[in-house]
Amino acid sequence: MYTGDSIAADEAYRLGLLNKTVPKGSTLEAAMTMAEKIAKKAPEALRVIKKGARDMWLKDSKDNYYTNLDYIDQIFDSYNGVEGVNAFLEKRKPQFKFD
Repeated sequence: MYTGDSIAADEAYRLGLLNKTVPKGSTLEAAMTMAEKIAKKAPEALRVIKKGARDMWLKDSKDNYYTNLDYIDQIFDSYNGVEGVNAFLEKRKPQFKFD
């Protein structure tokens, strides 16, 4: 990022900058598949993950540790958090409630 040099997708993937690579021409299909998968997740967890990514960008490790604990509490204290744990323990798909 400091140099502005371009890197190939396979190198970016190897460095952990990408989740995956897809063949040319299949980007939209891959994005829709990922979006459908994300849309099935508990909304509270997604909300907290997005908030955490924004909020913790500039904090130090110690602050992030305690912030993460707060976020975990928020998720597990929600209906969907309890449902997710119960579904896991009962070996079934969770039945999340969406706002």
